Amino acid sequence: MSKIIMLGTDPEMFVIGADGKIGSVAGLLGCDKWNQKDLGNGIFMQEDNVLIEYATKPSDSFDHFNSIIKLGIDSCVAELDPHNMGIAPGVSSHVFTLDELNSFHKSVFEFGCEPDYNALTGRVNPKPKAANAGLRTAGGHVHLGYAGLLPEEMGLEQSQAVVGVMCDYFLGLPSLLMDTDDRRRELYGKAGSIRKKDYGIEYRSLSNFWIFEEAKRRMVWDQAHAVLQTLDGSYERLAALIDPNEIHRIINENDKRAAEKAIAILKVI
Repeated sequence: MSKIIMLGTDPEMFVIGADGKIGSVAGLLGCDKWNQKDLGNGIFMQEDNVLIEYATKPSDSFDHFNSIIKLGIDSCVAELDPHNMGIAPGVSSHVFTLDELNSFHKSVFEFGCEPDYNALTGRVNPKPKAANAGLRTAGGHVHLGYAGLLPEEMGLEQSQAVVGVMCDYFLGLPSLLMDTDDRRRELYGKAGSIRKKDYGIEYRSLSNFWIFEEAKRRMVWDQAHAVLQTLDGSYERLAALIDPNEIHRIINENDKRAAEKAIAILKVI
């Protein structure tokens, strides 16, 4: 089976104002998920609650994947500049006060996200709700396109479950040791969170921790390719070494010590 896949992303980013405080783009940029702004070069921007978000054209090489993510960040910076704002790299969660939220556009209270699925159980994930209503978080979702590369004996629906679970092994586990933000999973980032696509899946468990550094972008690129290779049947061997339910527990409980042990056993990075 070919190792070539198409990889895309739609990272969300916090913004920072001229006063040095985390702010909001809600109501400022004139675009949303139903009316994205085409920034050119296969990059499309939108407001997402307080966050700025962009989506990339899918890539079939790391050079393109790496460059389009950097270009997307730079393009968003240019869009924010007239508003005296910039991006806040490395910030994956922030808690706003109620006064701050009330000072923003009313859309900061809207959570219109489509449901996602638990790849392991196949069930719809519950709508997220944090203990603190001021918590907002930023994702770095990975879109894996591989529908034309499936083994003959495996249909798309079965592969979506397998790939979603294997993303936990190859991406979710390592992220526990690389992502310094432990708060995002109150809202998003549970193990096995996917959306099913006609080209494959969108893996939604990762925060935006990886989009700002080339080495981490390379890690995601390489690990996503490793996920696809398990469709040759090797996913069964990995699942036999450590049960997927245990992988879910490790990720959802942010058990970093167990993640280190699991990675050593599985040799997934």
